[in-house]
Amino acid sequence: FFLLHQLQVSSQYVTVDIDQGTLRGNTNSTVSGTTYYTFLGIPYAKPPLGELRFAAPQAADSWTGQRDALEFGSMCRQTRGGSEDCLFINVFTPKLPNEDDNALLPVLFVIHGGAFIGRSGNLQPGHMMDKGLVIVAINYRLNVYGELASNQEPRTLDLM
Repeated sequence: FFLLHQLQVSSQYVTVDIDQGTLRGNTNSTVSGTTYYTFLGIPYAKPPLGELRFAAPQAADSWTGQRDALEFGSMCRQTRGGSEDCLFINVFTPKLPNEDDNALLPVLFVIHGGAFIGRSGNLQPGHMMDKGLVIVAINYRLNVYGELASNQEPRTLDLM
């Protein structure tokens, strides 16, 4: 016996243009039949590796061609796995920017919990997509990787 919380059926890909380039995402639907689009694992900053490990975040590079935004990016390093290359954003939207209706939608910006040591923004929106929201969820540097990214005193958390 199991309880079905959410059903996602990916029937077609969609593309959108953003400042950095073109993204290819998925079309999905909720249990109640609401169609929505997902764009996962979009880099919002350069990977904080090497010289950037404990530095303030740098803007992500642009790309040429089409970038697949079909899977979550890595969660940030924590006790059980993750990666230092983790500064990704996930977007769930009931509308695409090229649709005729120019109405603005409310945005739910998700900064996950976890006391700066765990969890990630890699979530499934479930029934929230039935509410007509754009949901944006981020992964941010955790633990020492976020705390030491600041050169200000007292230390601030330059997590993103």
